[in-house]
Amino acid sequence: MAFVKLVANGTTSFLLFFYQKITLFLLLITLFFLKYNNDKLTVILVYVDDLVLTSDDTKEINTITASLHHHFKIKNLGHLTYFLGLEIARNSSGLHLSQHKYTLDVLYKTGMLDSAPMATPMTHTSRLSPDQSSSLDADATSQYRRLLRRLIYLTNT
Repeated sequence: MAFVKLVANGTTSFLLFFYQKITLFLLLITLFFLKYNNDKLTVILVYVDDLVLTSDDTKEINTITASLHHHFKIKNLGHLTYFLGLEIARNSSGLHLSQHKYTLDVLYKTGMLDSAPMATPMTHTSRLSPDQSSSLDADATSQYRRLLRRLIYLTNT
């Protein structure tokens, strides 16, 4: 975690300019906006050019959607069902989040969809030495790194 302090002259005009610039910069990555109003919570998640809007107040969702539509060209895609590898299912008890589809996609893309589970991929007595190794080509290395990124994403979300 890092704490960054703005070093500037502190004038109001500069701070407004800085706020506008930093907001535009930060909009390039994921942002959360929270709004509390009369014990109601509204959350907006911004990810690149996608916005996810949720609230325990349907009227607030409609108001924000109308306001966004007035200022920007937006398309309402309805209820969220899949976003960033997460499946979202609604039922009477609330929301159910799952990564089942993302997991199947990872297994399919790596050709491991029909693989059987194993306790360990190799015997525990195996020893590796530098003269036994064979270097991977650039494509295999790229595929391996892509798989690692997907597995890290899967375990962290």
